[in-house]
Amino acid sequence: MKTYNDFINEAKISYKRKYTESFPSKNAYSNTKVKAKLIEAIADGVMTNEEFDKILKELNANKRWVSRNSHIFKMNEEGVTLSKIGKRMYEKSKSTKEINE
Repeated sequence: MKTYNDFINEAKISYKRKYTESFPSKNAYSNTKVKAKLIEAIADGVMTNEEFDKILKELNANKRWVSRNSHIFKMNEEGVTLSKIGKRMYEKSKSTKEINE
């Protein structure tokens, strides 16, 4: 049986970790609607800019969402890929889903 703390923090993913007080860990939540959908869609490879915009419109994302979460994606003329942090978030969320299932 899971403990109470495991139950509360099951959606919390620590994707950046340094072990000093001046560099605290960064956390993300695996059940965020827009971020989870985009990370799963891009994880396979490169997504075109049109597909990226289409998914954002389908999920009714705020116009500023992309600029606030620009550290997750690399955008260029060829398309959109996951950055180093985005890949970490995908791997952590994938392992968390496997544990919960």
